[in-house]
Amino acid sequence: MNRWGIHTSSGPAAAVRLVGIPRLSTAAAALILGTAAGLLPPRLGIAFAAGAVAGVVIFVQPVLGLAALTAAVPFGTSGDSESTVPITPTDLLVGLILLAALAGLLARRHRVVVLSRAFWPGVGFIAVSLLSASFATRFDVSLKEILRWIELLAVLVITATWCREARQRYLVVGALLVSLTGEALLGWAQFFLRHGPPSFRIGPFLRAYGTFGQPNPFGGYLAMVLPVAIALAFWRRPWAGRPDRLTLLALLAAVTGGIALLMSLSRGAWMGLLAGLALLLWTQTRRGGLVVLAGLLLSGALAGLAVTHLLPATILGRLAQVVEYVGLFDASRVVPTAANWAIVERMAHWQAAWNMYQAYPILGVGPGHYALAYPTFRVNNFWLLPLGHAHNIYLNVMAETGFLGILSYLVQLASWIAVIIAARRRAVTPRDRALVAGILASSIAVAIHNGFDNLYVHGLNAQLGLLVGLAAAIEHAEARDERECA
Repeated sequence: MNRWGIHTSSGPAAAVRLVGIPRLSTAAAALILGTAAGLLPPRLGIAFAAGAVAGVVIFVQPVLGLAALTAAVPFGTSGDSESTVPITPTDLLVGLILLAALAGLLARRHRVVVLSRAFWPGVGFIAVSLLSASFATRFDVSLKEILRWIELLAVLVITATWCREARQRYLVVGALLVSLTGEALLGWAQFFLRHGPPSFRIGPFLRAYGTFGQPNPFGGYLAMVLPVAIALAFWRRPWAGRPDRLTLLALLAAVTGGIALLMSLSRGAWMGLLAGLALLLWTQTRRGGLVVLAGLLLSGALAGLAVTHLLPATILGRLAQVVEYVGLFDASRVVPTAANWAIVERMAHWQAAWNMYQAYPILGVGPGHYALAYPTFRVNNFWLLPLGHAHNIYLNVMAETGFLGILSYLVQLASWIAVIIAARRRAVTPRDRALVAGILASSIAVAIHNGFDNLYVHGLNAQLGLLVGLAAAIEHAEARDERECA
């Protein structure tokens, strides 16, 4: 023990042991909260009391806060507003969970902090972002962006620390599957009822967008969580015996979520999920070559249907645009039309990001400053206002934090994969191995979709931190997990 009262355990990732301090009296806390609620107007008092009760529950058991986070991410309001540092339900919940975790450590209810392989790379990226922000024109705008990465890292550490027991992990996973099912069914309703902005209509369909306001982040959310549901739904072949409740829930989430993803018509999410599923099938099946062959045969069948015009025109049009979607061209030399508008718009924002990087190659224009710098670096007069980000996280990071930023981001990304691979090697139960395989597939889906969008919005940064944290928790699982039945 050092002079700060901290013990450090050995192992592939650090674990810190803390010595506690006396707890705050429960009676005193109840008296303070009750008095505060009584002094407020009735409506505010009720809301404050409800929030206080929820806060007390989370302070008693932070894992319940992580379970609530799985619902706050999709169903909470977005923080992408014009205010400087907008506070969302996800932000408040992450802050409350962090305070609860710290209180539990100081009260000696939990004595270990799991600092996985992803911790120091995450700290490094935040440090580079702060350095870039110190040279930016508006530090307050940069702070808003940096807080997203702090939230991700905080959720990762808390999840890795508090979900080392199987029952805690699968409480959070169960909540994740319930939230996925609810969000997917909302997308179904929007698609079939054609309820939404006219701009989301494509032929006879209306693209599902859920609670995310746009189809692409909705598709990104689904592609991030679906591989986990699919892996858990089929890990013990439910058709071969009597499946348990979690398997049935995962199967329901996989079916509803998969259909909702098709309804989003998000090509980036489609490509990301297909890559993730290919990896999932390769790692979870004994005959990976046959799976690849089946995929090729399916692609050939789709091509045949396209040639014979048996596919619906709308679906055929979306598939035909995939090559254009991933291709590179000079947007300043292309006249946008109704047919190519979305593709040219995205390329124009990619080129603007590249121009920012060339002008500020070391530290970029500053975290969160893409939208502010866009008018100076835009490539044509068709899009005078920015979309908010470059619609490519790698170019966006390069534009905002320069070479040091993209280098530290890629190191951070590699550290997430390293955590997941290590968890796969250390997983003992078949269910844990399936969960880790699903998280690995999710990380691949997110990495590919981020090449066409920015999925660190609407709290999805916190959800990604939760998924990687679950993998880290499996790597550092309690010893008694080895004796638990899968």
